[in-house]
Amino acid sequence: MQNLKARAWLIEEKRMIVVASMVGLPQKTIIHYVIGDTGLRWADPGDFVLMLAVGWQDRNGRDAYDGDIVQLRDRYDPSKLLATGAIIYQPMEMRYQIVVLEGDLDAFEGELGINWLPEELEIIGNRHKNPEMMKEYSDEKS
Repeated sequence: MQNLKARAWLIEEKRMIVVASMVGLPQKTIIHYVIGDTGLRWADPGDFVLMLAVGWQDRNGRDAYDGDIVQLRDRYDPSKLLATGAIIYQPMEMRYQIVVLEGDLDAFEGELGINWLPEELEIIGNRHKNPEMMKEYSDEKS
């Protein structure tokens, strides 16, 4: 059995934390995390945005999470940037998908491992730390 990896954006503190554990209660999920040497802390729903790891890594070996913003580079010429996109969970398809924010609209078509490889991706931010990168996507959704 594989362990889930999660991180959370603390809304009020505007910072990302690694989730140590989660407690699921009816209508409520509480997260447990470690802050330096000060010990353990809890956060209640509404205080955080939970993000799960999507199961693959970028070209630098970093785990990719829901909400990460990535660049896709040409596999034969890594200096050539094809597109920038955001990893978004699509509930109707029950999978993560990369939504193109700018660049070649066809670059992200297809499935991971068939049309492109995780090694061609580079995580450059996430939608909570870098909301300005998501502006175009947010404008389209409104």
